[in-house]
Amino acid sequence: MTVILDQYPLVETGTFEIRQMVTVHVTAEEARRKVARWLRMEVSHMLGADTPTLMIGQRTIWRVPAYFSAPRAGIVGSVGEVEVDALTGEICERAICQAQIEQRADALAATLPPFQPYNTIPPIALPVDVPRAPMIVLNEAGDPILAPVTGV
Repeated sequence: MTVILDQYPLVETGTFEIRQMVTVHVTAEEARRKVARWLRMEVSHMLGADTPTLMIGQRTIWRVPAYFSAPRAGIVGSVGEVEVDALTGEICERAICQAQIEQRADALAATLPPFQPYNTIPPIALPVDVPRAPMIVLNEAGDPILAPVTGV
């Protein structure tokens, strides 16, 4: 776990003392899952969350990196960070964060090449030696019945 001490004046060399009581009620994994769920459900299904960093300052928060991904490209790049209060588990400044992430994701999406559908199914994707499944048809009364399998 990475911990960053925010707003602490530190010297490059020498000895210094840091005294602060820190309470963390939300684990890193809980924060990551909360952000991942929020991104996918409320922002875009093409966003995900990465490993958080604990930030200790006036408030203790988890800073969770967010990334943009595309089906044929995988992870395209970072779109920002989402802060989660380590005490309450609440996502900080949702509306502002969402607007910034959407703007960055749009910019990354614009860099992707246009979608090119497959014209044919690659042979490796076709099943081999799989028997045909029976077809379900409706009889005169409208009841479903299995039709006999014909052909190969």
